[in-house]
Amino acid sequence: MILNMTKREHFECPMGKVLTREGNGYIEKRTGVRDYKYNCRECGECDKRSLCTNDKSGRSIKVTEYFCEINEFRDKCTSDLGKRLLEKRKEIVEHPFGTIKHTWGYRYFMQKGEEKVSSEFSFIAFIYNLKRVLNIVEFEKLIAAI
Repeated sequence: MILNMTKREHFECPMGKVLTREGNGYIEKRTGVRDYKYNCRECGECDKRSLCTNDKSGRSIKVTEYFCEINEFRDKCTSDLGKRLLEKRKEIVEHPFGTIKHTWGYRYFMQKGEEKVSSEFSFIAFIYNLKRVLNIVEFEKLIAAI
């Protein structure tokens, strides 16, 4: 069953029951993202309870702090414009990564640490772009332009 978010403080199930947030949430150690737990204590008399939950204490859900942003992005991706943009992205962005990983064999970074990995990736991207330019423009014309 899909839940409709009315406010950040609570959710509403399809039968109109309210799931309220418990506490201030907790930080997920693996991801570092705050998660919130929402519980419904009114499930006892609900006709659709067996479709919703098997939990004796009622329906509960866990929601990330980025729930609204994720839903907005999901809505954008399922729109006609979003589908066209994702198709275009596959054409434009996926090719360089495929070339770098498959053709050139860069499957992992040699350096460790965010700054060093960022530098390594920047160097790889520069080389990719330089090779693309050299395929489009003759070397002599490129040197003359510089």
